[in-house]
Amino acid sequence: MSTKPHPAQEFSVEDLAEALRSARVGVWDWDISNDYLRWSDVTLNIYGMQPEEFDNSFASFTPRVHPEDRESLQRIIGDAIATRADDFVGDQRVTMPDGSVRWVEGRGRVITDEQGNPVRMLGTVVDATERHQAQARLRESDERLRLFSAHATDYVYDGSVSGQVAVPNIVAGSFERTTGMTVEEVAARGGWLAVIHPDDRERSRSLMAELGRGRSVLNEYRIIDSAGRTRWLRDRIVPVLDERGALSRIVGGVTDITEQRALEERLVEAQRMEALARLAAGVAHDFNNLLTVLAGEVAFLRDPQASFDSRERSFGEIEATLGRATRLTSSLLAFGRKQVGAPRVIDVCDAVRGAESMLVRSAGERVQVRIVCPTTALRVAADPNDLQLVLLNLTLNARDAMPDGGTLTIALGPALFTSDSRERPPELKPGPYLSLTVEDTGLGIPDASRSDVFQPFFTTKGHGGTGLGLPTCLSIVERYGGVLSLKQSSPTGTTFQLYLPLSDKAVAHTPAVAVREMVGGTEHVLLVEDDPGVRAVTDRGLRARGYRVTAVASSEAALALGDGLASVDVLITDVRLPGISGLDLAAQLRERFPQLPVLTMSGHVEDPRQQAALTAGRYAFLPKPFSLPGLLLRLREVLETAPS
Repeated sequence: MSTKPHPAQEFSVEDLAEALRSARVGVWDWDISNDYLRWSDVTLNIYGMQPEEFDNSFASFTPRVHPEDRESLQRIIGDAIATRADDFVGDQRVTMPDGSVRWVEGRGRVITDEQGNPVRMLGTVVDATERHQAQARLRESDERLRLFSAHATDYVYDGSVSGQVAVPNIVAGSFERTTGMTVEEVAARGGWLAVIHPDDRERSRSLMAELGRGRSVLNEYRIIDSAGRTRWLRDRIVPVLDERGALSRIVGGVTDITEQRALEERLVEAQRMEALARLAAGVAHDFNNLLTVLAGEVAFLRDPQASFDSRERSFGEIEATLGRATRLTSSLLAFGRKQVGAPRVIDVCDAVRGAESMLVRSAGERVQVRIVCPTTALRVAADPNDLQLVLLNLTLNARDAMPDGGTLTIALGPALFTSDSRERPPELKPGPYLSLTVEDTGLGIPDASRSDVFQPFFTTKGHGGTGLGLPTCLSIVERYGGVLSLKQSSPTGTTFQLYLPLSDKAVAHTPAVAVREMVGGTEHVLLVEDDPGVRAVTDRGLRARGYRVTAVASSEAALALGDGLASVDVLITDVRLPGISGLDLAAQLRERFPQLPVLTMSGHVEDPRQQAALTAGRYAFLPKPFSLPGLLLRLREVLETAPS
């Protein structure tokens, strides 16, 4: 006997309401124009309120929100309305009638009318206390994992140093669990050195010289397991010498630190943002000075009695001040989160001098900052923003160590290491290096803590501190083939030592832009920029130089031009746009018009995928802020190099 499927039945409003009630999901609906807020009974319960306490207004429940979270709640709501957010989320703490504190997660969307004006907000709330407690337990678990990883040995081995295929002999522990391979698989791949990541292989091979001198070494490196996955290992190696003093065997213990490395990476952003927060007050002071200069020069320009020379001087001062503001913003973005860029050969003294005002401001008024640079160039291949971030963290730590003031000395110079140099760190092979020391006259680091300063969770800042930022500094320095160490510390001061390989290549200079050269054209430009002020001034500047401009505020508006897009000669778009991003818009237009020239622009690119696309050179890029001459020159470059 066959059975027929039951026809689909729609859920009623009562069914949905009961489902939400069973799931303990609260619902809310806010009529923006009338400021009328409706809550479900579950929402009232989550906020610990009785029906008679709620009068359908924000004011009636705001006292329930934790005082420290009220401003962020208002900001989330304001941003959602301003951006017409289709989906926004925010957590807040709520103080219950009995004085306990619980976490609430709110989600919602903005409803607009036919003209695009926000008229309503709909959303849900759930009790997120258990999730936050679980996250706290996870953080505690992460700390226990760090302690375990720091002291546990996953396997112990001994091995011969002779022969072409070096395979460790496992004495104790689980080699397969730690490495993801069997000993037989290692032998089949050509020995232990063959499974080490290519970028770490040369450094690991160079450590054999230290073992040959009878010195134990600690080596952290990556391996590629049989499944192609990358694992981090910490290898403590002890040499065994024969009766002639020659290296015959090695013994060691290996710990899998893959998870610990992942935890360290999770802390990098927190440490970077902590440094930025500590810097914010000084930067605000600098910005206020720049704004004061701009306001004064504008007043001079508006003076009807101002002479031609006076006006020209004001124009020059405004341009110079804008340049200083641009450099300050660039430094802030570099310290807060990396901008689009790649390592290049730089003169380290120039990079340090460029960050001097930022470092002085970070050190505070009680600390004297001395920078000692040689007259000869010290060239390294690195991103200058990275080096400035290292110096910023070291400066902030030095400032904390000198609460009553003192001196911070940053000294740079060359260092040449031979194979017999006693001061050569075992991680470095012989050759020329940059030597950079950061020395303070502060309180010093306690003896018991000196071995922990590079641990990601170590902090001297008490509860809530994310660390000293030194793991971030260490990872940056090691990325460029260098070492960072605590050279010495005593009650009269601390010195950190940094070495980086010197480069024999020329410094990669950025070509200077002729800021007063105003080139134009007659092409049809599609300008997509959501900021009305930037859109207006860019539109005006392009039209003044002969271009035909279609200016819109979003990718959606650009795509709505339909057949009108066929007449567009070049696309200029901001990378970060509400809705469809500028890069996605460029990709869609390139599908229809493969030869379309594209110039992207942004003041800060945060999305890693967007960073990768720009770094790969998929589209031309112009960083904000930019001058009109700079825009015009870059636009001509894009048009003239585009395939015909």
